[in-house]
This record gives sequence, structure tokens and C-alpha cells, in this order.
Amino acid sequence: MLKAFSLVKGKIKEVNSDSSRKSFHWIDCSSPSKTDIDSLTKKLGITPEEFKSNLDQRERPRIEAFDKFTLLIFKTPYTDGKATKTISFPIFLGKNFVITAHKKDIQPIKRIIEDSQNNRTNIYSCVEQFTIKILDYIFREYFAFLDDIEQEIDVLEHKAMKKPDQSTVEHIFRTKKTLIYFHNALSANREVIAGIERELVSQFSKTRLKLFRPLYDDIVQLIDMEATYRDILNGTLEIYLSSVSNNMNVVIKKMTAYGSLILVPTLISGIYGMNFRFLPELEWRYGYYFALLMMLFSVIGLYAYFDKKGWL
Repeated sequence: MLKAFSLVKGKIKEVNSDSSRKSFHWIDCSSPSKTDIDSLTKKLGITPEEFKSNLDQRERPRIEAFDKFTLLIFKTPYTDGKATKTISFPIFLGKNFVITAHKKDIQPIKRIIEDSQNNRTNIYSCVEQFTIKILDYIFREYFAFLDDIEQEIDVLEHKAMKKPDQSTVEHIFRTKKTLIYFHNALSANREVIAGIERELVSQFSKTRLKLFRPLYDDIVQLIDMEATYRDILNGTLEIYLSSVSNNMNVVIKKMTAYGSLILVPTLISGIYGMNFRFLPELEWRYGYYFALLMMLFSVIGLYAYFDKKGWL
């Protein structure tokens, strides 16, 4: 679906997608149809095949200059309800327009529209500042996901120490996988921001390039947070493995202790079960009861000793 917006006094207003529009405008295309692609490629002056190749969600973030526009590929977080990963989407920058295209709904784009229409943000009608707004919302999405991951790590640490099980280690590896996706995406996004600051985008005024510096600082902070959480998860995994090993040692210790309770009575019964002709207690009237009492007291004594040591 193709939507066009103009910016009036810091607010987004939906308009018809007139390719001859002279004032600054933004076109957002979600799950583009053949008609949408034909319309956009005509405006951009590229072939449909080139446009479709840039829609690949696995594209590496980069800056690429064309005759009528400059292409930015950027990665944003995305979740399908089961796993969290990152996907790429193109931002086409012209002299008086910005075009975003994506196969799936991207939360930062939806939030820009919602916040503008609900007076929660101001948007300026120039290519540089509108691009900054898009990138800023993408970084907000990263921060939100990392905040959620921080809370997940707290829960995982508790489970790893108190109730380690298979689901805990699966959750750890799933979260680590998300952080690896974030690391690769953020590192590549940082190169794009650095390229903008090196004046690789002709549509941006040199005097406004300093406005991208806070975005670069944000992405450095995100990379530091991601690295910290990954290190914490590595430590949590070690805690999990230690807890499993300790629990196994406790089980073995208890099994050994309970086995020892049977050992002494078995020894006593083995002694009096030997087939020798002369065993003094065999002729004794209370020999049988004596042997049973020895077994009973040995079990009680061992049990009391092991319980005192905390082995049972």
C-alpha cells in the first residue's frame, strides 16, 4: 500500500501521491504491489528489478548514490511474535522527497505517523531532519528492545541460580541470538551514519550534518549496551552450568549417603551369614535379635551423622 504525506507546521498530513509535487513530501510504501512499484520506479528513474532488490530484508546497510536520489539501507528491529531479529529496508532520498519501502510493517514508521497525528512529535519539512526523525525512531525501537532484554536477563539469572532447567538454557540462547543480530545490525548502521557525516549523501546540506552526531552517539551507546548484555548472558550461562553440576553433585551425594545406610547392615548380615562351624552368637538364644539391633542402631547412627552434615 502506497501512502503520501506532506508536512504542514510539524504535522504529517496524508495527500495524494502526485509525482510532480514540488514541496517536500514523504511517500511510505508497505508491501508494495506491482502498481506501487511501477509508480515509485517511474519517480526514481530505476527499473522494477533494482527496486525489488533493495527491498530484500537481508540487505546490508549502506549508502548508494544514483542520478536522481541517494539510497540508504538501514536495519531495524522486528519481531514476529516468536523471535526477535533485524530486517533491512530502503530509504530513498531526493531533493524534495523521502521514500520508505518495506515488505512488513515497521514499528518506527507507524509510530512516526501516529505521534505526528496525535501531536506527540514535531517533524520538519526538509530531507535532513526528516531522515533524522526516521533514524531516531529506529534507535528508540532498539532501546525499547534492549530494555526488555535487560528485564529478561534479570529473570534468567534468578532461574539459573534457583530453578535451572532446559527452558532456561533455551531462553538464554534465544536471547543471545537476538543480541548477535542486534550487534551485526548496529555495527552496519554505524557505518551508514559515519558515511553521512563524511558527506556521502549529496541531498544533505553540509551545515546540517552535525545534526547526525547525536544519532552516532546513540548507536555507540546501543552497541555498548548490547555487548554488556551479551557478557552478562555468558555469565548467566556459566551460572546455569554450575547450578546443574552442583545439583548433580547433590543428587550423587544423597544417593551415596542412602547407599551407605544399607552398607553396614549388609556387612553385619554377611558376617553372620558365613558358613563357619563355630560362630559364638549362633548358639546364643538372643543372637538373632542382637544382630537386628546392631543393624538398626548402625542405620540410625549413620542417618544422624549424615543429617548433621547436611548430606541428606
